[in-house]
Amino acid sequence: MSTTYDDITGHSYWEILYDAYNQWIKRHLDKKNLILADLGCGTGLTSDLLLENDNTVFGLDLTSQLLKAAKNRHTQSTFEVTSGDITHLPFSNNSFEGIVCFDTLEHISSVEKAISEIGRTCKSGSMFLFDIPSSLILDFSYFFGYYGKSGLISALKSLTNDKVMYEWHSYDDEYNLQKVKTYRYKFHYIDNLLKSNGFKIIEKRGIHISTMLIPEKIQANIVSSTLSKINDRLIKVDNFLNKFPFMKNRAL
Repeated sequence: MSTTYDDITGHSYWEILYDAYNQWIKRHLDKKNLILADLGCGTGLTSDLLLENDNTVFGLDLTSQLLKAAKNRHTQSTFEVTSGDITHLPFSNNSFEGIVCFDTLEHISSVEKAISEIGRTCKSGSMFLFDIPSSLILDFSYFFGYYGKSGLISALKSLTNDKVMYEWHSYDDEYNLQKVKTYRYKFHYIDNLLKSNGFKIIEKRGIHISTMLIPEKIQANIVSSTLSKINDRLIKVDNFLNKFPFMKNRAL
């Protein structure tokens, strides 16, 4: 989806997510001359901010068309693209002072291997910023079949399983229909996985808690000024709900 990957303008769902990503980067990686990795870099959209402050950024992705778009976007010598698998990172131990991984881990069947590899390539004291969806999100339309049989099954499994998979479909650059698998987790599972790989959790924020009152399928695909106005108000509710771990762990 290299031709449409960056098209988030007017999609309040994505604008909210990327605003949060940018806030995290500014808050935790606002230093000069860092060596950073953008895992699942796509077209290099997040790398825009990472490359500030004279940082060196390694963008990794599996998709050649996305990597080509990222390289065309960032022509400076401090940005290098690498084709690779996040569960077998082509980097040496203790390579990075910061790693970001947005909109990626939910598509990895073995998140355990991915986080182990990220831990291996992080220097001591480095920052790892990422997002990953909860299996217990408040989008109850999964239970009513709005997302089809796969969505209903994943919702039922989420009540007992630490990890569930939901399969959906999307069109690639050639308009071929592709199956996309998304994995969701109970957050105690991810918390324990991080700690077992040497990470200390210093901040957790739920994104799209209250906005899931409107189904994700609508949120992610519609450009609407009315929806933006609704979400602007719901974000204030999210800010309040993030005070409570129970609600924070049920965010998208």
